[in-house]
Amino acid sequence: MKEDHKKQELPDGFVELIGRVLDGVADEGEVAQLDDSICRIPGAVDEWLEAVRLEIHLESIHDPSQMACESEIFSATRTPLATSVREGNHRVLGRVGLWLVSLATVVLVLFSLSSWSRIRTDAPLDQPPMTTKGITNPNPLLASQGVAILTGQAQSVWKSEEILAGRVMPPGRYQLDSGVVQIDLFSGVRLVVEGHADFVIESPLRVRLHRGAARAQVPKAAEGFRIDTAAAEITDLGTEFAVRVDGITTDFSVIEGAVEVQEKDGVLWRAEDGQSFRLQGQGGKRTILQEAVEVVSAGDVLKLESTQRQQRQRHWRESLQLRLDDNRLLACYKMLEGGGDSRALPNLVPASQSDGPAVIVGGELSRDRWGNADRAVDFTQFGSRLRVSVSGQHDGLTFICWAKINNLDHEYNSLFLTDGHDSGEPHWQILRDGRVFFSVKQSERVEGLPMELRSFSVPLWSEEIRGRWLMFAVTFDNATKQVHHYLNGVAVGQTTFPEKASIPGIEIGPASIGNWADPVYRTDDAFTSRNLNGVIDELWVYGAPLTASDIQSHYAVSNPYASVIEE
Repeated sequence: MKEDHKKQELPDGFVELIGRVLDGVADEGEVAQLDDSICRIPGAVDEWLEAVRLEIHLESIHDPSQMACESEIFSATRTPLATSVREGNHRVLGRVGLWLVSLATVVLVLFSLSSWSRIRTDAPLDQPPMTTKGITNPNPLLASQGVAILTGQAQSVWKSEEILAGRVMPPGRYQLDSGVVQIDLFSGVRLVVEGHADFVIESPLRVRLHRGAARAQVPKAAEGFRIDTAAAEITDLGTEFAVRVDGITTDFSVIEGAVEVQEKDGVLWRAEDGQSFRLQGQGGKRTILQEAVEVVSAGDVLKLESTQRQQRQRHWRESLQLRLDDNRLLACYKMLEGGGDSRALPNLVPASQSDGPAVIVGGELSRDRWGNADRAVDFTQFGSRLRVSVSGQHDGLTFICWAKINNLDHEYNSLFLTDGHDSGEPHWQILRDGRVFFSVKQSERVEGLPMELRSFSVPLWSEEIRGRWLMFAVTFDNATKQVHHYLNGVAVGQTTFPEKASIPGIEIGPASIGNWADPVYRTDDAFTSRNLNGVIDELWVYGAPLTASDIQSHYAVSNPYASVIEE
């Protein structure tokens, strides 16, 4: 039975507890008790803030300059989720003995407790920073410094750092071992490059090709676009041309319009529509080619990309049944075929049929990560959610979710939240600062520990992943008390809860995907609004912790962007 979340009376001794904390004589258990009461009991935070207000007032008797700060401090505490502590992740209450050393410290505490739902990291302070090899958190200035966008690729294998479709490309050198890519320069030029290629994007109007083949489609606004090679500078005078470079040899064809060619020895000449030439080195021999230089068109890239995606989807479908037969699997919410019940996302696990599908509330059907219409759910409409129920008690947990995030609109953005937050219940969401946040509720109070145990990934959000399909995953092993976070198969965070934590087992019950149905602790919109601004394609729930290898395998077989099919 769910707890009664209505306003509760303050517990006996609560005021005395506040006094001990403010006096700096409370032990660790008392600090944790106060922390939990403020989070859990409506009205407790007001009592706490009033006590601190009085403490500041008493301090101001000895230092009148502090009075001027008091109204400003408390106006800030009335603002939900005060932004001043968004960068502060360590438990403030754990440092209460230092609070009254200076007014500045008290201000920090007030701001922190006005946003008492903010996350308190329970990991040891000496824990080494999490490494994120394989996950890039790009420079936020990249978009303004970029000169192009990678708009398509098929069977591409990069020798340089892998570039995902949709990524902004800054000036620099790029090496493509194989495959074909489509690049839209900010000037409007559409450039198709075939591997094996080595090229430098110098500006939106200039590319240097050391090796490989390129085809440039140039609009009128970008006339003057130039490709430089070891043999010549080829400048567009209208529409489209192709170039292939192999060492000191440059072959090129004018597909439409004309180009101006300046050889390295200074000779300047013009090539017209339909003409093809070969240039050998600096000042070398110029010959007419009987056959045009062939480079795939932009339309061909899109066709190749579509074919590759279909192959990937077939491979994923073939492996799906094996994964559905896993006896650790509790639920898999995914729409395989269109035209079904528009109010439900099927549960593909036969053993879980009694728990039923995910019921769509408010959300609209959308394209899934494979490009199929009406196979995913868009949660953009406010109030949208999937309603599910998962029965039983389990020794561990794994969530895996393919999602496309448009924006992190709220302080907390739901992936999977149980109704309320009772004993053994997990919560999984993304914070506004880009960290993935997992928590589980203890069954009883343990001295020195908060009732809600929390774990975070490193910050993951960047403009470059906005609107891209991403695979989020988290695992919890109740035997070891370890939580592991993953993004696209790569570990991005790990927490070990204290061994003494009281978690008999994981219990889910009624829950929501993409929102929160039964908020607790607070009632203001800033806290209760958990609406995910994005699309969810599929979500898996296991009653056990999968290994890192399992997560990597899951990503490899279900990644729609992969150029090479991985087993």
